Amino acid sequence: MTTLLISLLLALPQSGSAEDAFNKVEAAIESARTVRVTFTIDAANEESRPGKGTLSLEEGGRVRIEGVLRDKNGEKVEFSEESDGQKIISAIGPLRAEGR
Repeated sequence: MTTLLISLLLALPQSGSAEDAFNKVEAAIESARTVRVTFTIDAANEESRPGKGTLSLEEGGRVRIEGVLRDKNGEKVEFSEESDGQKIISAIGPLRAEGR
């Protein structure tokens, strides 16, 4: 819902300044219960391929980031990190770690 709202705000003709448009987007984000961002990871060298992922920020301090990287042969490596505000669970491929 937030993605749609922000997209609509940016697509509408703006009669005010760029600052007014920014303030509208900022207000929409601040009032959202969840903010989700999709991102692309650029290849840093010849050994890797571009990847992609998502970042989700939720009320109550919950955070989740996850994505997929690829090596030069196209093999996938999935990664994730999730926190409920107290505990963090991280994973890269088959490796997992948990902490407080």
